[in-house]
Amino acid sequence: FFFFFFFFFFVFCFFVVCFCFVVFLRLAFLSSMRFRLLHNDHAVYLLAFVGGHVDAAGYLKLLGVFTSSITGNLVVATTSVVTSKGVVCRSLVVVAFFLAGAVGATIALRLRCAHGWATRAVAIFLFSIEVVLLSVSWGVGLFLDSVISNASDIDNPAVVLLACLLGASMGFHSVGAKEAIGPNCPPTTVMTSTLINVASHGSNAAIYFFAFKGVCRLPAPVSTDPARTAEEQQSETEPFRELYEQAASKFLAGFKPLAAFTLGALFGSATMYFGSFWCLSSPVAIVVFLICDAAFGVDDPPANVRT
Repeated sequence: FFFFFFFFFFVFCFFVVCFCFVVFLRLAFLSSMRFRLLHNDHAVYLLAFVGGHVDAAGYLKLLGVFTSSITGNLVVATTSVVTSKGVVCRSLVVVAFFLAGAVGATIALRLRCAHGWATRAVAIFLFSIEVVLLSVSWGVGLFLDSVISNASDIDNPAVVLLACLLGASMGFHSVGAKEAIGPNCPPTTVMTSTLINVASHGSNAAIYFFAFKGVCRLPAPVSTDPARTAEEQQSETEPFRELYEQAASKFLAGFKPLAAFTLGALFGSATMYFGSFWCLSSPVAIVVFLICDAAFGVDDPPANVRT
């Protein structure tokens, strides 16, 4: 009893501290999202790591429920209608993720437009909600560990409760990532489109590389850049250098979050197997670190002094 009392008391105190940070940042009129120690790309890798960690840990412990890659639940739920096994749990997880994303987006829009909150403050607030949900999942999971471990039905109420809590946390996670990184933030919870982009840009980079080295022949693209020299225009392979560099850059931009998600899934499954719901301490610690780094981040200079 005392363990859970102090655990939830810590969660409540942390939420209050994060809210104070948000108020302070709002009063300070900070502008765009800037981390102090991290680059935005590094923050994306950590967020993708958290997404993979929570997804793998939930899948392993909650009888095959996806808590981050929600589209998998949608597909399995529709195919399970015939057997009526798992439809309730998977459907409710999809609903929890959807509602959390909708509520998170509504909160973000309301705070920015109606109350004038800065982007950084909104992101911190959404990540704080995610930390609270992950912490509650952590505590409830420890309390119901024996029930979940002995459950044979995926629609067991304890399994449904934990899956919905984790799914909701990932909903706020996705919206918070968009607020923190920007509208061009790559996916950090679902990697289907990222995997396709990595395969596409990787194959393009390989083809352009071989064309540049003269291994294979492709029609040389016509360049409209006036800065290119006549020798570069006449070369058969030189135009492929720029195409190769562009494709390789896009490949790395998608591959790194995908690799971070994969590493998070490996770490999440291993820690869940050996440490049960204590494994949720890792994503909680990572998101707390991102909150603190954003709270003490560096503000962008005014537009008229930017170089």
